[in-house]
Amino acid sequence: MITITAIYVHLLREVVGKFRTRLKLTDGTTVGQLLDQHIAKYGYEFKRWAVVNYPDREKPVINVQVNGKGVNYPPICPEGLNTALQEGDEVVFGLMPFGGG
Repeated sequence: MITITAIYVHLLREVVGKFRTRLKLTDGTTVGQLLDQHIAKYGYEFKRWAVVNYPDREKPVINVQVNGKGVNYPPICPEGLNTALQEGDEVVFGLMPFGGG
């Protein structure tokens, strides 16, 4: 068993009802499996904000980061949803706030 920290930002915080939680997972659990577990537990509203289908994109955008690395970006996270989670990992679900101007 491993323990990770899950953080929920943006609207997912409202869906889940908390900002942060510690989760015990089976060794070898992947990001995709954890995402599927959350979708099964929290339903459509969770999926709606964690997996975004943009009309101009071939694949959905997965709003999940592991230790600050977005799973959508192969140069940063080459295994994507198949990334195996490790003891102490921090997984952030949802759109990260950003600024611009």
